Formats: sequence, structure tokens, C-alpha cells
Amino acid sequence: MKQRNIFAVWLGLPIITLGIYGFVWIYKIHDELNRTFPQNGASSGGSALLSVLFGWLTLGIWPLIVLIKFGTGLAEAQRRAGRQPSFSNGLGILLVIFGFGPLYYQNELNKIAQR
Repeated sequence: MKQRNIFAVWLGLPIITLGIYGFVWIYKIHDELNRTFPQNGASSGGSALLSVLFGWLTLGIWPLIVLIKFGTGLAEAQRRAGRQPSFSNGLGILLVIFGFGPLYYQNELNKIAQR
């Protein structure tokens, strides 16, 4: 897994690329988690990207399900990496609602990449 700067992921690169990096980041984190820990049950990168792009068709339910599956897979990946799982799905969803989700999710992913 690749370790990324949490502030670049959250604010810097999305501003520079006019929001396109956010879509790239969503695809990459799902893909990396699935390649590193294939048995964790997280959604594929393509499915996650489609949930963001077309989630409005399901009134936001599909993106929420993908986000919960990713969070569960992230906590399992932390466990498999030999760390005590520190990820919380509830906190992650709350931070996504307020716009701070990438900070939290990338910070938790960086903990796995450090191992």
C-alpha cells in the first residue's frame, strides 16, 4: 500500500485538479486495499468509483454501503497487518459528512502502509 500525505489528499490535490483527484483517490485506495488484502471483502475500485458517480440514483444508499464495506475491510486490514484496529465506521461516516473523511481514511491507511 502507498503512504500518502493526508493534507494533500484532503485539500491540496483536489483543489489543484478541480476535484478530479478525489475520484482517482477513491479508486486507488479501494484497489490497493483489495490487492494487498484480497480476502477482506471490500468493494472493488470500479464499484466504489461508480457508487460516487451514480450514488444519487439510490439516494445515497449505495455509496453508504460501499463506505461501510470499505471501513470494515480497513479495520480487518489493520488487524492483519498486526495492528490493533483503530478505525471506526461511525466516526468515518460522520467525518465524510462534514468533509474531513479523506483525512481520517488516509491516516488509517497510512498506519497499514507503515507496517
